[in-house]
Amino acid sequence: LGHIHQPQKVGGLEHIRYSGSPIALSFDEARQSKQMLLVDLGPEGLQAVTPLPVPCFQPMASVAGSLAALPDLMRATAQAGSPARPVWLEVVVEQDDYLPQLTDRVQALADELPVELLRVRRQRGRAVAGMAAAAGESLHEISPADVFERRLALETLEPGLAQALTRRYQEVVAGLDAPQPGAGEHGEEARA
Repeated sequence: LGHIHQPQKVGGLEHIRYSGSPIALSFDEARQSKQMLLVDLGPEGLQAVTPLPVPCFQPMASVAGSLAALPDLMRATAQAGSPARPVWLEVVVEQDDYLPQLTDRVQALADELPVELLRVRRQRGRAVAGMAAAAGESLHEISPADVFERRLALETLEPGLAQALTRRYQEVVAGLDAPQPGAGEHGEEARA
């Protein structure tokens, strides 16, 4: 039960309880109601188990959305905070496009709000995983060059940048395929 932080009855039995953690230990638990248990015992044993809610001393929240949706999501979440006790905030940006200086951009959105930005993550990969699935292909059936080209096609890039990325990708792949100096036929170091 050490990894299950939510209060619960064990085996569905009223007299066997796990109180869970008294505070949220991760952003996944930010919406959980925490509790302690008051156990009343009498001469005959257990009389009652009363859950007592634990007050939230530090508001935490996780918001997820596109970069365009984040300002509204963050403002709504910030209402639970105050300058004296800002909301500890995790932001998950759901976007496959390349986003330069993502953390700085999200921090700029948070600057005037009663929030403390603790973590910024990108939720990506849905487009890449969906490319092969939509085509009825598995990843091992297409070449690395095809994967690169399909992924690049999902980006909104200037033609010059797309061509430069393609050239750089080809150079990297060629470098991986080229024999290494001092390597023998099987990749072993040459011996004198």
